[in-house]
Amino acid sequence: MNPPGTPPPRRLGDDFWARLLLAGQQGPEVLKWVAFGRQLVLTVSALILVVGVGLTALSAVQMRDLVERSLQARGRTVAEAAARAAFVPLTLEDKPSLVMLSRQHLPQAAIVSLSIKDAAGKEWAGFSRLDSVSPRYQRSRSPVIPPPGRSGAAGEAVGSVEVVLSGAEDYR
Repeated sequence: MNPPGTPPPRRLGDDFWARLLLAGQQGPEVLKWVAFGRQLVLTVSALILVVGVGLTALSAVQMRDLVERSLQARGRTVAEAAARAAFVPLTLEDKPSLVMLSRQHLPQAAIVSLSIKDAAGKEWAGFSRLDSVSPRYQRSRSPVIPPPGRSGAAGEAVGSVEVVLSGAEDYR
């Protein structure tokens, strides 16, 4: 407590708020409005901060989901393209052509594994740069089926192509 007759101690920002909100006026009503104004400014500032942090977190979650969907789409596209290209060599059991087909994807750093298998599950060609199973890897599989309009068993898979993509570059 202060001894009677001495003014209460001033807080650090009191002069700033008094100059900003009082404009030279004095009195108990004015001081109440200054306190109200200070609380209002601090409350609005805290609310803006909370909303900003929340929107930043929401943006990060949405970006992660977008990257994962993009990685799935790329993996599916590569697997389907390789499956279409592998139909004839796999049907003819042309291993050198299948190896050449798999090696065409080797320069793409995002593709860490590609495997071309027949219907029995025997691997005919492929490569793998998998270090370990990472949650950032996206696996895509596509059946090797005859193109539309071909005679023979329509839609019966003669094999499959599995592609594993790494999202390491996308998650940076």
